[in-house]
Amino acid sequence: MKNAARPFNRNQMPIPAKLYKYRGISAFTEDIVVNSRVFFSAPVTLNDPFDCKMPLDFTVTPANFGQFVRKIGPKFGLSAAEANRLASTSTAAQRRTMFEAIANKYKMRLSHESSLFCVAERGNDILMFSHYGDAHRGCCLEFDFSNDPLLKLAERVSYQNDYPDLNYFRLHGDVHKMSKGLFLTKALQWAYENEWRVIRYKISPGTYDFAPECLTGIIFGTAMTDADKIQVRDWLTRRGVPTKLYQAEVSRSSFTLNITALP
Repeated sequence: MKNAARPFNRNQMPIPAKLYKYRGISAFTEDIVVNSRVFFSAPVTLNDPFDCKMPLDFTVTPANFGQFVRKIGPKFGLSAAEANRLASTSTAAQRRTMFEAIANKYKMRLSHESSLFCVAERGNDILMFSHYGDAHRGCCLEFDFSNDPLLKLAERVSYQNDYPDLNYFRLHGDVHKMSKGLFLTKALQWAYENEWRVIRYKISPGTYDFAPECLTGIIFGTAMTDADKIQVRDWLTRRGVPTKLYQAEVSRSSFTLNITALP
């Protein structure tokens, strides 16, 4: 039975036919191949200090603050009269205290209580093999997400120089817009990753059992040892689901990796 999950709604960009996960040869990679199981990580553990950690914006006019308090007041047990009184008489210090409480709640919910699985658009990227595939000694896992009810909801990361709109008062109630800002926006320097993410909102980090047919291929890195290649072939024997094998090779004429099918 599949793990229960509450993913974000996917955007309108069609998902690529294939997506890729660069890995070293490890017990975690073995778990993916043999058991069709991936790990959804906590956003707080990501290697970019900005990623999923951008501050919320609490800029608001007194009128908009009043509308906001009157809207959410009943959810906190306030009567209409109490909400009106809070909206009209709260001091700047009281509002700051409220904003800090809201920010702390969202920080915990989004950074620790949600989880994500990250993949890339290309399986022949030199830098991705270098950074995430154990300096080309590892492998690249090829996926077809269309066969899994959760993974097929992957969304593409956007790359830009400035923070996205994270104004709490404009985005309150629109979880998807806030998620796109926090979870699906990274600095322009990361654009080479061409990343896609599957995000589970209010689902803690942990494993997810994907449909076995989603893993369609494995690409050996250019520096993978013969012993590791034998090990991966053993994993596939234990896996028992047809999975193609490929070899990444250094081009003789340009800074590119050629991918060749293996028997």
